[in-house]
Amino acid sequence: MIYPFLKQESINDCGFACLGMLIEYYHQQKISLLDLKMQYYHPETALSIFDLGQLANKYQLTLTPYQITSQEFVELKINQPLIVYVKNEDGDFHYIIIYGKKGHKYLMADPSTDKVKWISRDNFLTIFQGIILFTKQANKWVSNRTSFFTLFVFLKPYRKTLCAIFALTLLLNLSLIFSKSFLKVYFDQLTNAVNNDLGIIFITFIIILVFRLFVNYFTTLLNNYLNQQITKKLLGQFISNFNQLSYQEVTKISRSNWIKLQEDLALLATFLGSHLSQLLVTFLMFLISFFILLIMNSTILVIVLIENILSFLMMLVFLHVHKYHYQLYYNQGVKLQNETLALYDSFLSQRGSNLTGYLSYQWEQQLNAFLTKNFKLQQVILGQNLLQNFLSQIISYIIFYFSFNLIFHAVFSIGDLLFYSALAIYMNDFIISNSALIVQKTKFYDAFIRTRSFIFKQAPEESEIISLPTITTFNLVELSYTNDAEMLFKNVNLTFSGHLFLKGRSGIGKTTLLLLLSKMLLTQQGEIRINNNYNLTLLSPTLISTKIYSLVQQQYLFAGTVYDNITNFNQGCNYQIFNYEEIQTIFHRNQIKLTTFINANESSLSKGQIQIINFIKMLGQDRDVYLIDEGLSNVDNVSKKILIQFLLKLKNNKIIIYAGHDLIIEQCFKQIVDLETEFNRNDKR
Repeated sequence: MIYPFLKQESINDCGFACLGMLIEYYHQQKISLLDLKMQYYHPETALSIFDLGQLANKYQLTLTPYQITSQEFVELKINQPLIVYVKNEDGDFHYIIIYGKKGHKYLMADPSTDKVKWISRDNFLTIFQGIILFTKQANKWVSNRTSFFTLFVFLKPYRKTLCAIFALTLLLNLSLIFSKSFLKVYFDQLTNAVNNDLGIIFITFIIILVFRLFVNYFTTLLNNYLNQQITKKLLGQFISNFNQLSYQEVTKISRSNWIKLQEDLALLATFLGSHLSQLLVTFLMFLISFFILLIMNSTILVIVLIENILSFLMMLVFLHVHKYHYQLYYNQGVKLQNETLALYDSFLSQRGSNLTGYLSYQWEQQLNAFLTKNFKLQQVILGQNLLQNFLSQIISYIIFYFSFNLIFHAVFSIGDLLFYSALAIYMNDFIISNSALIVQKTKFYDAFIRTRSFIFKQAPEESEIISLPTITTFNLVELSYTNDAEMLFKNVNLTFSGHLFLKGRSGIGKTTLLLLLSKMLLTQQGEIRINNNYNLTLLSPTLISTKIYSLVQQQYLFAGTVYDNITNFNQGCNYQIFNYEEIQTIFHRNQIKLTTFINANESSLSKGQIQIINFIKMLGQDRDVYLIDEGLSNVDNVSKKILIQFLLKLKNNKIIIYAGHDLIIEQCFKQIVDLETEFNRNDKR
């Protein structure tokens, strides 16, 4: 029996990895760590036993925790996989799976290691922490995710291009067969001492060579075009679905993993654009060569078939070795990317706190580990190629050895032998190509498992609202939200309308509430109703972006001029905003020039200037609702007062909700909502 194994990517992933192994064990369906993390409210933290059980329920698995002594565990019969709570080498608490027991050994799947392996009873009991989770399948769970073959839908718009590539490649290979027959014809001419037609033969084969080069050129162009179009289609679909995610969903995945997902998509595009058409052509050439050899010389055919069968069996062995080393290489690549991004992002902090040497050392350690994993993977690939070439050469020598008597007895000529050998190459090409795909199957399939949630969007359970009247009120109905297992607020009932200022201590939930109102965070319990009629959850992200403007704390300026950023790159801007005296005063007071060029959030502008530019951009946009999260915290008092008063005058009939601590801004609002007071009032109900 094959026991599933899923390696964790970070120190807190062991619970997710164990659950992924159980899903594959009970339901025979692979699932990625990313898919599992998307189902958990805070994937960067370790799963508690309770959270692990709750998450398992979503996949029709029941986990029953028990506290048990070492002696009781030794006597326990293991008929189903167990999740066991242990302490790892670093002294951290950790989840592993025990699949079975044999004598004094246990079959252990530790997601922090590289594979399923046996561990002695004595070694196991030294890490055992006295807690196990019995596992069982509650019901059959069928993933609503798509299968690998659904990828072929991306080839549908390019059927004509694919057919053209197939036809040209076939023509190219057929012309190559004619080219290979040159040696046969040449040796036949030498054997028969006939040279009358030798000039014509040479000219004919030169024409075939030119034709082959010509066809090869256009085939390569078409292949490149197809690869580019499929890559564009896959990445376009990925970005389109990415833009539909909530902020909550986006932040569940690290930046390095988002980058890796795009690399996975490029890998899948290569498979669809190149490998698939190549496999079809090599298969057809295999059949053609097979029948030619069958008709002309069955002896050589039998030898070649034996070689191909041996090559195929050898590739099946390499499949498991390659899978193991590729997974190590991929996971270490994610770690290295995380360390590299941290090195770039923390440049000022590491300089200021004298951590440059330490962080550089940590990065170098990850780089060395990555290079080691890559070296071992390349060793496997090199060993595979060496064995393949060795086998091919040995078979070639055998063919020539057996052919000696056949040539000596004039059964066929030297030219025939060379031609038959050339045909045998086509049969080898198919097996080698097919074997290479089998060996790399894990690479392509795992890339698909990781990306399928982001290229094949699941239809919403309820129909989304795509049109909406003017928003006049937000109604919070029994709204609760938990962050990091801590209840931020519970059963809140509030109504927001007009212009209001949200106040409260840091951590009370001001930012969370604004993110919920803009659907950047998804509601957990309760409802947010618009005009006491429409459920915010059912609004499409596109509709929300036309109705609600959110000015968040993490402000960003895009590559372009200050003018480009304020006009939102000509996306629905009211250009009259530049004519107001208040705006001109702010530009002059804060030395902001519209022609200043910005390099993607790496400008020479101060934090206050960046906040002012984004605030004025918001003023130029027409929305029903404006949600502002400490949008002017770095702006001087005079400028912020001018901007807030201008905002309230310009958008006098809109909903404006400003969250912050600033007393000057608070005094500009007539409605003040103290969240701490409101939450306490709800708690007493």
